Amino acid sequence: MLDTVWLRRWLRVLIPLHTSPKRIALGISIGVLIAFTPSIGFQMGLALVLASILNASRVAAMASVWITNPLTMGPIFALTYAVGRPFWFSSPDVGLTELSQTIGGGYSIFSMGAVFRGFHSIFSMGSQIVIPMLIGGLITGAVVGGLCYLPAKTITSMFHKVRRRKTRKARRGTSGGTGYASRPMAKHRAGRNTGANMSESSRRAA
Repeated sequence: MLDTVWLRRWLRVLIPLHTSPKRIALGISIGVLIAFTPSIGFQMGLALVLASILNASRVAAMASVWITNPLTMGPIFALTYAVGRPFWFSSPDVGLTELSQTIGGGYSIFSMGAVFRGFHSIFSMGSQIVIPMLIGGLITGAVVGGLCYLPAKTITSMFHKVRRRKTRKARRGTSGGTGYASRPMAKHRAGRNTGANMSESSRRAA
């Protein structure tokens, strides 16, 4: 129950009604793209700048970069190195399991310290590791981000429709209740005015 409530609150922040589904989906795609690049420590800033340039949702872009976190950065960057290595011929043959553990620090707990340790471990490996990782990250991030666009747009549109429907129902319920309550009051006031007019007429006749 608590997880459901937390998810709904997070979705309300991530998917505000005033932001179009296209902008939100584009922001998610941008965040996913940057999440696969070895730019730990700068990912949120890069996502903010790129989302601003492309007129995408900044909140969605910055939230999506956290796909890469201390628990996932090891496997993700090992994968991107494997993808980018064939495009950089001077890259060394490094075991992916060893690379994953070196970057992730044995899958450290979620903390900013772990993020900066991951950043340091990546860039201390030198350009022969970082450049293939960057190439592979751009390729993998573009593919995964592109695949995320249509589902994100569809889900966001559905979420918007549900929220608008609930808002309309709430407004109708409020206006309906007010109208229903005001009718007896109006009749009561009309009766009082009629009685007052009759009394006044009676006094004049007397």
